[in-house]
Amino acid sequence: MGDLISLFGIVLGIIGLESSLDVRPVTISRITISEAIGEHWGYTPASIEQKLKDEAYLVMRRARSFSRGTRISTPNADGSIDKIARDAGVLRLLQRVQQSVGLLEFTITGDIVAEHGKALMELRARRSDQQVVRARFERPMDQLDQLMRDAGWVLVRLVDPQVACAELLRRSLMEGRPDPVETLRCAEEALPTVTDSDRPWLLNLRGVALAMLHRDQEAGRAFLDVLSISPDFAPAWLNLGTVLAGNGRHRDAIEAFDAAIRHAAPAEFAQTRSAAFVMWAISLEKQGRPDEAVPKLRQAFRADRTYDLPLRLLRQRIPPDSAEEKEIDRMIAELSVPTGHPDWDPIYTENIVGVMPIVVVGSTATRTGR
Repeated sequence: MGDLISLFGIVLGIIGLESSLDVRPVTISRITISEAIGEHWGYTPASIEQKLKDEAYLVMRRARSFSRGTRISTPNADGSIDKIARDAGVLRLLQRVQQSVGLLEFTITGDIVAEHGKALMELRARRSDQQVVRARFERPMDQLDQLMRDAGWVLVRLVDPQVACAELLRRSLMEGRPDPVETLRCAEEALPTVTDSDRPWLLNLRGVALAMLHRDQEAGRAFLDVLSISPDFAPAWLNLGTVLAGNGRHRDAIEAFDAAIRHAAPAEFAQTRSAAFVMWAISLEKQGRPDEAVPKLRQAFRADRTYDLPLRLLRQRIPPDSAEEKEIDRMIAELSVPTGHPDWDPIYTENIVGVMPIVVVGSTATRTGR
């Protein structure tokens, strides 16, 4: 990549995004288990359904993707998984949901049978337009927990492919082995059959994976593909600008960052706006305009006062021992997580911005309880 991304490092630059949510209702209608499976495990269909819901919830939580909220229910339950509304600050986001009549609903059925000493499971997702997508997978008979973990991911993959693919990337980051290859494969396999509402998110995630693999031209085309079908998709504008800046095209990058800010509604896209201002400031410095960069960093912090990176960058650019420096130190101390390693909990997978917190300013990600 170009000098900017080489300087900042690519993988660590996945920054938080709060996007407008839609809610995708999913009903688990029926999971049947063969007599051999029931006798071997001692579980009923109802308990298997609950395990499936729990595992799907964990996938959505790990993905750190708020492109939508998925509500999973069963006929004998009261509706949504309460944990999703309580955990990780999702309640505050769900309260902003504007449901529309065009939302897809999914009905899930499935079967688990014993076959050649293994437990074979098939899941089927029927959309409201009656299209059915399905997946089959298996595990040894003594690996029920792993089978259900597979099932949780597969369920999300069937109804929310972008979230499932993002979870693969997130998992590799959490394990300290950033691996965008699996995420790229997941997105490309899902794209031919996804709905129009999923396509921008998957194309954008594909671009993120390509950028992490230093395939800049392909990444740029992926983000342009997103914008050709969804011109107001703020994360793609930010990502496109980041790739352009990484290749020294700072004037074009600034235009993209400006577009990201214009399309990122303040309430829903706070960190997207903040990240765009930060990257704008960096491009200004690369153009030899450092005096213009400082005001952009101040705008970045005003865009999201829960995000400490603008403060850390600003602190390096103001007079030492000034009253502003002392105030910035106080705010950084309030926001930061004092750990010696990246804290990925608040970081989302929709944006790449060249990560800065560790490579540039030696900070860890900020925990804000989102």
